[in-house]
Amino acid sequence: MIPDGYIAPLAKWERTWRPRSIPHLHFYVLLAAAAFLSAISFFVFKEYESEIREALGLAPPPDVLSFDVGKYRVTLVRQFFNGGEAFVSGSRTHWQKDGFHFLAHEFTKGTFFPHAPPTSRVWSRDINGDGFEEFVIYDDVGGNAGVCHFWVFSAQSELKTLLDIDAPAYLTLADEDGDGDFELSTLEDGFVYWGYASHAASPMPRAIYKWKSGRYVLSTPDFYARYADSIAETFAKGKVDFDKWREDSARPVEEGASPADYPFPPVYLWTAMLDYVYFGEGMKARQLVDDVWPAGNPGKEEFLKSFDRCLRSQCRFWKETNEATLPEKRWPTSGRAPAPSFEHYSTHEE
Repeated sequence: MIPDGYIAPLAKWERTWRPRSIPHLHFYVLLAAAAFLSAISFFVFKEYESEIREALGLAPPPDVLSFDVGKYRVTLVRQFFNGGEAFVSGSRTHWQKDGFHFLAHEFTKGTFFPHAPPTSRVWSRDINGDGFEEFVIYDDVGGNAGVCHFWVFSAQSELKTLLDIDAPAYLTLADEDGDGDFELSTLEDGFVYWGYASHAASPMPRAIYKWKSGRYVLSTPDFYARYADSIAETFAKGKVDFDKWREDSARPVEEGASPADYPFPPVYLWTAMLDYVYFGEGMKARQLVDDVWPAGNPGKEEFLKSFDRCLRSQCRFWKETNEATLPEKRWPTSGRAPAPSFEHYSTHEE
């Protein structure tokens, strides 16, 4: 029960302050709600600006860069802060499709990023000597390794797709063999985190596409001679790690230990193995294991089984690489067995 002496002051406070405080509180709540909804609306609009403008028949958003490739116009539109969309149209100065603005070829819509130089020198040139200019569009599809989807188009009378792949790195263009045509190179990420290697230490061998008979074909084995010294140099950097591995392997282990309990080889081993396999020298990769594996470490067969399993099940460019390799040089298939019962060799966890 409130004492009588407090009732009058409380009643006075209620009459004086309550009418003022509630309207102010309502105002600030409404203001915060309006700001929140405005921010959400802005993010949504910037994310779907192109679709919204197309649906309403509005003019396209301002472009970051536009240039002509043959009869087509490539237009890059900034989408929010660090990304954007790439559009392809006919040779008009604006986009047109069925009476509306925007895409003449919807399947060519992709993402670009301002920090990757979308200049005419990179995006448009005749890279394969067929007399038509080509250009590249890529879409970041996420993933821990930064996986992108790449399209390479040729600006012929009808837009022709020359390459359509997922890859974990930017597509690089370079004349690897000096024949005047540009090869398209990316990386293989199937062994990321394999064998407890960190992402930074995980090997990512090259996958090189070469222009052959009117199309781009994965032809990494054609370039072994160019990279053979580099493979050997990388392997030699692991000498200290290999010496320690042999020393650790020579130490006795507990009775009844399984092969998984023995020291795991250094990452330099399967880095060189993957390079040999992808450059068409699979038998050299297999011989390398025999040459360096310590006699006191019985885990070789389990290591090879798990390596083989990851190669065949996790590597996106493996099948094409194997087909491009001479049969007598392919990674051997004899004696292949199911994956071992333990997961020591095939974890993808960091």
